[in-house]
Amino acid sequence: ISTVAFIINVILNVTLVLTVGWTGAAVATAVTAGVVLALSYYAFIREICSISVPVAELTKQVFAAAVMSAGLIPLKTAVGSSDVMVIAVVLMGGIIYFITLITISKEIRSRMLGLTLSVV
Repeated sequence: ISTVAFIINVILNVTLVLTVGWTGAAVATAVTAGVVLALSYYAFIREICSISVPVAELTKQVFAAAVMSAGLIPLKTAVGSSDVMVIAVVLMGGIIYFITLITISKEIRSRMLGLTLSVV
């Protein structure tokens, strides 16, 4: 699911930023979060046949996307629309989103720590 989310997010970010501007990065992230939710729901139903939607975590993801959008909107007029700038802004948006989510979500911090420890 994470790989699919990554691919969808990159494709949507590049496409939407080029067509509708920097706000497209926030839209791409929100759409990707929706796709992840749908895929996770399907995987969860297949395994256990019951579901509880993690509304608090989803709300944090939407908030992180809003913070990312707010951080990128000022760049709309400040930077050009060259391919290099689009890639730089998409990366910057990802960094803003990641830092915001790590800051506000204990669940994400725990998972990141677990992943880090499993790699080391």
